[in-house]
Amino acid sequence: MSAPQVAEATGSGESPAGRGRAWVTHLKVLAPYVVGAVLFVVAIAVLHRMVGSFHWRDVTEEIQRIGWDRVFLALFFTFFSFAMLVGYEIYGVRWAGKKLPLLHIATASFVTQSIAHCTGFAPFVGAGVRYRFYVSQGLGALDVAKVQAFFTFTFSLGVATLSGLILVLSPETLGQATPISTTLWFSLGCLLLIIVAAYIFWGWLKPRSIEVRGHRIQAPTPGVTIIQIILGLLDLGAAATAFWVLMPSELGLSLPAAITVFTAAIMVGVVSSVPGSLGVFEGAVLVLLRPADDLIVGVVGGLVLFRICYYLVPLLLGAVIMGGLEVARIRGWLGTVGQITLKAIGPMAPTLFAILTGIAGVILLLSVATPAKEPRMDLVGEYLPLFVVEFAHVWASMVGAGLLLVARGLYRRINAAWTLAALGLATGALATLAKGLDYEEAIYLLLVLVLLLPCRSDFYRKSSLLDERLSLSWVVAIAAVLAAMVWILFFAYRHVDYSHSLWSTFALEAAASRSMRGVTIALLIAALLSLAQLLRPPPAAPHPATAEELDRARPIVAKHGSTTAMLVFTGDKALFFDRTGEAFLMYAVQGRSWVVMGEPIGPKERWAELLWDFHAQVDRHGGRTVFYQVGPDALPWLLDLGLRPVKIGENARISLPAFDLQGKQRGELRNVRNRAPRAGLSFAVLPPSEVLAHLDELGRVSSAWLAERKTREKRFSLGRFDAAYLSTSPCAVVRRNGEIVAFANIWRSGDGQEVGIDLMRFLPDAPPGTMDYLIVETILWAKAEGAAWFDLGMAPLAGLPEHHLASPWSKFGRIAARHGGRLYNFQGLRAFKAKFQPTWRPSYLLYPGISLARVLPDITALISGGWSGIVQR
Repeated sequence: MSAPQVAEATGSGESPAGRGRAWVTHLKVLAPYVVGAVLFVVAIAVLHRMVGSFHWRDVTEEIQRIGWDRVFLALFFTFFSFAMLVGYEIYGVRWAGKKLPLLHIATASFVTQSIAHCTGFAPFVGAGVRYRFYVSQGLGALDVAKVQAFFTFTFSLGVATLSGLILVLSPETLGQATPISTTLWFSLGCLLLIIVAAYIFWGWLKPRSIEVRGHRIQAPTPGVTIIQIILGLLDLGAAATAFWVLMPSELGLSLPAAITVFTAAIMVGVVSSVPGSLGVFEGAVLVLLRPADDLIVGVVGGLVLFRICYYLVPLLLGAVIMGGLEVARIRGWLGTVGQITLKAIGPMAPTLFAILTGIAGVILLLSVATPAKEPRMDLVGEYLPLFVVEFAHVWASMVGAGLLLVARGLYRRINAAWTLAALGLATGALATLAKGLDYEEAIYLLLVLVLLLPCRSDFYRKSSLLDERLSLSWVVAIAAVLAAMVWILFFAYRHVDYSHSLWSTFALEAAASRSMRGVTIALLIAALLSLAQLLRPPPAAPHPATAEELDRARPIVAKHGSTTAMLVFTGDKALFFDRTGEAFLMYAVQGRSWVVMGEPIGPKERWAELLWDFHAQVDRHGGRTVFYQVGPDALPWLLDLGLRPVKIGENARISLPAFDLQGKQRGELRNVRNRAPRAGLSFAVLPPSEVLAHLDELGRVSSAWLAERKTREKRFSLGRFDAAYLSTSPCAVVRRNGEIVAFANIWRSGDGQEVGIDLMRFLPDAPPGTMDYLIVETILWAKAEGAAWFDLGMAPLAGLPEHHLASPWSKFGRIAARHGGRLYNFQGLRAFKAKFQPTWRPSYLLYPGISLARVLPDITALISGGWSGIVQR
């Protein structure tokens, strides 16, 4: 009866329609990767067709011809664009109703966008980085959601307005480059401008509001909306201008036409979700510009420089900011503002260094696949023997492939990944100098190394890199990079006739042979490591906790456990301890779902490593990491794992210092207590040592309760009638004329500040109000014991948002709560708890990706003791 389970409302398994929805879910998961892969392949095909007749040397010479003046001008407009992004952030924070120093906002905006621009799914990446930044500034998840929503909507308004303007003013640009007519493009531009104007006009006529996770938020006013549009236009206009100044002047490209091409190419890149729109943006630009044959190389050179100016330079600056703050913290140079900023951006280190290290791997592979400059090779040949040059080339290819894989470990905070990345960056820099005096690449690798070294403490997980399974997105990204390197190899040496002797040719001038061997070695390393992961035997399957493990858990529960931590003693869950043995998780496996009950148990400084280790263990088994009945305080740690929260109900908690039976609102409870003695009822609390002596009486009450409800014992998220379990905690009993007619076992947190109840059972013929009497007396007992809170358990499906824009889960939950009385009395249970006037605390389920439809049936079966338990209730 206590802590009822939301999963009981989900039915008894997957119907054919449910399996159909599961296929749809899989397709939705794969769709972004499929679309991105298709656009990437098309982009490579376009690049190959258009630049296939040119040599690599032509591209490098064109880059040198562009000149530093135009590069600096492009950098100026790049940072003007980023300044407008800071404007997005300032108004977003104000719209969220918060006030932060400008330095904090500017740092958050710049570092966030420098990372988000270089990844796919930028809105999701931006939201995650923003959450990590702003949560240390006192902003909650809802506040961060507001800032992210404002940012995304501002960008969308800018794109819609700018696209509308250029399609109305210059529809022929896209009309000539696509099979779609100019008239249709013009009509689309008019439609976009009408939508934007209607949105502004609507705001003047009627105040707007939106709902985010059940919270109603006032939409931006028309004045703010106009500011959003201006910021969006300036941001995109500045970025397009940076692109324009790097295009060859012989192209005759006007600034309005450049803005048109840039905006269209950016949108294609956004749709593809390819990290940084790499290749897709370039392919779209070439398709839209259709440059003459003698200008293609100039366009490609300009695109390479634009990517360096707009993507790589801001990313490096963001890394320098973070690394500089870390070094300054170590040396004590920062004041209060700097310390707060450092604390805010510290959690971004794994994501940022994963990107920087991945780029380092790409740079090394690119260097391996392309010929070095002849004057530099001549200089190298004077001072180094040939075998050193050959070995440096091979080593650079090995390090490049290794850094792509190590980047995943950095993202997962593995200490071995930090060590290998540091060694790879250092030796890779030496290799680039030895193989062709590529000092530009060496400078980048050494800069990343200098930034990485002070951040050793951010990579604390003691895990093997081979134990970390590569995700689908990571595999796709690495495969795309390697495929691009192969294409670049063929492009760079298309003038060299292939022969088998190339593989065995060793000479200073044999650049093609070295590149072929280097790229092949990189491919072999990636293939072998992938094969090693596939062939590695999975770790042992989990098992219920042994007596030894329960003895290890007992002192941790006694010191750090919440009330629900007492569920560890039911004996039906496995335990996962952290590496020090100071904290643990209790969990069970159903199907592919590894479901953790509640929050980690132990000191919070051990939570992060514990959660990542558990997540890696689940990943090695090919399972799904799920957390059930988690409070809001644990969300930051679990969101770092990439899990998605959904509200499943609310916990009723009573503040004991303020609880009494005085006043009109507590009149019903006062009457229940006053009537109990007249009905022959009395209350007592049995200490754990006396529970076994009364086990027969308690068992008779429990059996009668189960039989009257035609149900069976539940598991996992609440206790069951078991002698070993019941004897671990006190038991509240109600007697009628000396005979036990009702009982509830009592949970108490490790710090003694919270008391709760688990099993609540009574005889069918117990006097009316017996359970109310039991709860009231237990609450008063807990107050007398000095506890601060009393937990009445969860009311499932309570407090879900009621709005037509709410999530499908919320809509389903409200329908189940309203009409699912035959399965579970959701509304009656909440009403029962509400009469004690509790404080309602949200309870969440966290699950990976969009697999909720798969997770809920697994939880249902887990709680019910198997699929047969669902049918038998």
